[in-house]
Amino acid sequence: MNICILKESRKNEFRVPLVPKDIKELIKKNSKLKFFIEPSNQRVIKDRQYFSVGCKKYNSQKIDLFLSIKEINLSTIKKNQNYMMFSHTIKGQKHNMPLLKKILKNNCSLIDYELLRNTHGLRSIGFG
Repeated sequence: MNICILKESRKNEFRVPLVPKDIKELIKKNSKLKFFIEPSNQRVIKDRQYFSVGCKKYNSQKIDLFLSIKEINLSTIKKNQNYMMFSHTIKGQKHNMPLLKKILKNNCSLIDYELLRNTHGLRSIGFG
């Protein structure tokens, strides 16, 4: 499975969906996982730190799951892809309806962190 961490489109977003230490552990547990990063000067963690744990630079490789923190640019959305992010669409946020429409139009899957909940209905994921 190929997983790619996208660069964030928001200028004030420095967080990352996965840190290198966790990627290293995931690869150790499942050698079939391959990680890619879209280079970014904005992340709190530098690209070289990802490369040091085996991540490759994303060019146009086939990717099974794209990860981001916040919603992505519409131009990033490709047909028949899987995206995981805070899409800010679940509450019908008007400014992100074009994102949801393009994902649906392109037959993509969207996994919204906000909807990942434990058995008590509490959010399982948060980024700080």
